[in-house]
Amino acid sequence: MDQNKMELLPVKGNTWVIRSWNMIPLYRIDQQRCILLDSGLVEQREALDALLQEHGLVCVGIIGSHAHMDHAGNHRFFQRTYGATVAMSLGEAGILASQLGMELSLYNLSPRQIAKASYLEGMACTADVIILPTDQQVTLHGVTFDVFHTPGHSAHHIAVRTPDDVAYLGDAIMTGRTLFRSKFPYAFSVAACFDSLRLLRSLEAETYIAAHFGIYPEILSHVDMELAFLQRRMNEILELVEGDSTVECVAKRIGEVYGIQPKDITDMAYFERATRAYLQYLFDLGLLEVVLVDGLLRYCRTGAPLPERNDISRGTPPPG
Repeated sequence: MDQNKMELLPVKGNTWVIRSWNMIPLYRIDQQRCILLDSGLVEQREALDALLQEHGLVCVGIIGSHAHMDHAGNHRFFQRTYGATVAMSLGEAGILASQLGMELSLYNLSPRQIAKASYLEGMACTADVIILPTDQQVTLHGVTFDVFHTPGHSAHHIAVRTPDDVAYLGDAIMTGRTLFRSKFPYAFSVAACFDSLRLLRSLEAETYIAAHFGIYPEILSHVDMELAFLQRRMNEILELVEGDSTVECVAKRIGEVYGIQPKDITDMAYFERATRAYLQYLFDLGLLEVVLVDGLLRYCRTGAPLPERNDISRGTPPPG
């Protein structure tokens, strides 16, 4: 779908969603003011602003699910143009606080690459409201939203439930065709992903919105589907570790097996970061060990048998 083609659709009560190649929910405070839940890509800026103006809406607040470029691309634009109040979780706010934070935490780019990347233009911003790890609610412009801490896809990812009992899950879950098209879902921490998926099983709402992609009356079936999908991927990746393998070697094998062709060095760095997260999880489960060979860190299988179905997604065992 064209990322600049957008339509505003009602969900329930004052909760609406902007449907494009992604889903950007918003809460209408009144006829003129709204709060966005995420702000899309930099490339969507003009289309998003034009759509809100077409419907007589001004963005006065943003609650960000996480700091990735397809969710936080326009926080600063709305903050500076319309005085929007930006609320983010503590860790994600820290990432976006500077270009250096983005470089170190997200994109594996040099400062020069960060400065030249048009798709990151204007992303760095200072959050007006910090959502602490212990906070269960956040209030913007008199409207209170429930907050659920769902790390894994990113370090301090959050999900949000509007007063209409609509839960926006951001990237805490991937559903339907999107899950299977992804081939190799990105995770900052696989263990935290599994924990957050289990949390989502108890998150009650009348309606659920997944950023990529859909509106659902229930999510239990989608949670179970993703857990099964991730478990299968973990078993397959474990089998791709041959001898003493570097992260780069495993990433190359994963790309060959799943037909993933990174288009540039940034894409490859992102892919390698995700590969490292999967290998670290298998290490924590005792299925891999890390050895130092010729000055390089390499992963090798411990010889432990592959886990039975569902065992691999039960979480990292406690130390000892």
